[in-house]
Amino acid sequence: MIELCFFLIGISIHSIFLFPLADLKQSFPVLLLLQAILISLGVYFNLIDLVMLCMLILMDLYLLFYTKDTTYLKAYVINQCFLFILCYIFSNQQDSTLFIILFLTLNYGQLLLLQKRTQRFLFIGVGCFLLISIYLWTMELGLISIIIQILFCFFIELSYQRFSIQFATNTTAFQTQVMSHHYEEVKSVYLNMRGWRHDYHNHIQTLKAYLSMGKYPQTQDYLNQLENDLKQVDQLVKTGNLIVDAVLNSKLSIAKDQHIQFICKAIAPEWMSIKDIDICVILGNLLDNAIESCLRLTEDKRFIRVYIDIVRKQFYISITNAALEDLSFEEKNYISKKRGNHGHGMKRVKLTVDKYEGFMNLKNESGVFVSELMIPLQPIDEQKLPIRE
Repeated sequence: MIELCFFLIGISIHSIFLFPLADLKQSFPVLLLLQAILISLGVYFNLIDLVMLCMLILMDLYLLFYTKDTTYLKAYVINQCFLFILCYIFSNQQDSTLFIILFLTLNYGQLLLLQKRTQRFLFIGVGCFLLISIYLWTMELGLISIIIQILFCFFIELSYQRFSIQFATNTTAFQTQVMSHHYEEVKSVYLNMRGWRHDYHNHIQTLKAYLSMGKYPQTQDYLNQLENDLKQVDQLVKTGNLIVDAVLNSKLSIAKDQHIQFICKAIAPEWMSIKDIDICVILGNLLDNAIESCLRLTEDKRFIRVYIDIVRKQFYISITNAALEDLSFEEKNYISKKRGNHGHGMKRVKLTVDKYEGFMNLKNESGVFVSELMIPLQPIDEQKLPIRE
C-alpha cells in the first residue's frame, strides 16, 4: 500500500508540473478519493500492476478535463503507455518497487523533453539518480530510493518554476526599459518634425517678404536652408510597418549624429504575428550593438547596412556593420565577454527569436559583423486585427 501511495505522489507531481490544473479546490480531492479506492482494491485483491495502470488512466482522464493547457497531453499519454509496458518488462513483471523506480524516473525524463529542457546537467542528474535508486533497490532499500526520486523531482521542478517566474519578471522589466528607451528616441524625432511643421507658417511669411522686396538671392538661400532642415526631419525609412519604421528611423537619427553611414532596404507588412514589443527588442538591440561596434572605429570606417524583407513567409532581418578585426564575442552563447548591456541584449534577442521558433546566425568576418535571423510568420486573422485610423 505504501508503494502505491508513493506511486500516486510521483505521477501527481509530474502531472501538476507539466499540466497546471484549473481547479484544485473541488475536483482534486475527488480525484484523490478515487485513487484511494483504487489503492485499497489493489491491496485487497493483490492486483498491484493493474491498479497502477488504472491510476495512470484516471490521472490522464482528469488532466483531459481539468488542465489549463493540453498542448503536450497527447504525446505525454502515448509515451506514458510505452514507458509503462517497457518498465513492466524490465522489472520482471514481479517487483513493483523496481517498476515504480524505473517508471517515475523515465516519466520525469519525458517531462523534461516535452518542456524542451534538454540541458545536459538535468539528464546527467536523472541518470545518476536512476543508478542510485537501482543500487538502493538491490540493497533492499527500494522505498527509500522512491522517496529520494520523488523529492529530487519535486525540488528540481519547484526551483524551475521559481526561476521561470523570476525570469518572466526580469524580462518584463527589461522590455519596459527597452520600450521606454526607444520611446524617447522616437519622441525626439517626432518633436523635431512637429517643431518644423509649427514653424511652417513663419517660413512662408518670410519667403513672401523676400519676394515682395525682390530679394531673390536671399529667397533662394532661405529655400536651400529649409530643404536641408527638412531632410533632417523627414522619415527616411518607410517599410510599411509602424513599429519597424519607428525603430529604424530612431536608430537612423542616432547613426547620423555619430557620422555612421546607414544604408537601409526594408519592407515589412503592416501586420505581423510577431508582437510589437518583440520587434522592438530584436531590432533595437541589434542596431544598438551595431552602432556601439561602429563607435570603436574611426568615422571613415563606420557603416551599417540593414536589409529586411519577407522571405518564404518568414520575417528576415540582416544587419551588417563595421567591426574591429578581433571581436570579443562568444557566438555559441550569444554573450559578450565584456561587461555591460551588449551581451545581455544579444541574449534577449536570441531568447525572443527562440520564442517564435526562429533561426539566428551571427558571423564575424574581417572587419565586419553580420547578424541574420528568420522568424516564421503565422497567418493573421483579419477580423481580429485592431482598427487604426
